[in-house]
Amino acid sequence: MKTSYVLARPLVISAILGAIALTGCSGEVSFTTAKLTEGTMCLGVDSQNKPVNATDTFAVNTPEIFCSVKLSNAPDDTEVGSEWVYVKGEVQGVTDYVIDTLVLPADGTQFLQFSLPRPDGGWPIGEYQLNLYIDGKEAVSLPFTVSATATGPGGGSISQATMALGVDAQSRPVNPTTTFAANTPEIYCSVLVSNAPAGTELLSEWYYVSGEWQGVTNRLVGSVPFIMQGTMYVSLSLTIPAEGWPGGQYQVKLYLNGALQEAVPFTVESAPISAVTAMSVDANNYPVNPTSTFPVGVEKVYTVIYVHDAPAGTKLVVEWYDVGSTVHRFVGKNNEMQVQTS
Repeated sequence: MKTSYVLARPLVISAILGAIALTGCSGEVSFTTAKLTEGTMCLGVDSQNKPVNATDTFAVNTPEIFCSVKLSNAPDDTEVGSEWVYVKGEVQGVTDYVIDTLVLPADGTQFLQFSLPRPDGGWPIGEYQLNLYIDGKEAVSLPFTVSATATGPGGGSISQATMALGVDAQSRPVNPTTTFAANTPEIYCSVLVSNAPAGTELLSEWYYVSGEWQGVTNRLVGSVPFIMQGTMYVSLSLTIPAEGWPGGQYQVKLYLNGALQEAVPFTVESAPISAVTAMSVDANNYPVNPTSTFPVGVEKVYTVIYVHDAPAGTKLVVEWYDVGSTVHRFVGKNNEMQVQTS
């Protein structure tokens, strides 16, 4: 079976870039004092746009590929252009394909960053090139490679990452899936790490991206570190929260020795009924400051309830209990409510 790849025009994130040519007296000859040096392909950049985890070999699921480059002595309105090119590789019949171009202004001396996010189907394996221009003239050309066996900082690589309902005794995925029910007891990510030196840290960060948890996006909901060596499957997982998984889109970010290697998406289906407790609600009754822990003396505890696909005429009753002792004590209940389905 052949895999189809789409190298769509993605969003390119860049810092303040630049380029403009100084025009000679005739208006026909242009020159500039600007130059580009220290061009570096990398897995990320710091707050000054300097490279972090430099490499020229990236994994198929690298979330974003970065380039850091130093611009020096650039006059006002200098134009710096970028051109990302898929040179050749596993996509048959495609060579020297321009994925994206961008021209933005910059000036002075500073580090700049260019980046390209991963296509939906992952990066096709092969050879790539990033061409950088000043005032339309090529100044730097940086080749890089996408490989199925790219290594992270300090060695080691993530060869496979699979969301699943469980794992076997060797931590290999059992019942792989990217869609989970809201009452799934535990969600697993099985990761195959290869050739990791002793002391390698594999870290997973679990994010709620968006969904029925209104007003909340890209929230870190858990992290799981693991120290390892060699080639092995590693099981990383999160157990269900007390109120169940909020329906929506999630993502597991995987790091080797602090460098982001992969971002694995998954989905949680909305439960027929779910609830979120919060300190307050907004004008649309969406939760504000969701929490399950409240200070002593709090005047009100709010619960936002989500009901999905309820038949017409469904009625909802909410009862409150104190479960802090052996015998659960009934506290009270809200008046019966008519449900309007979502």
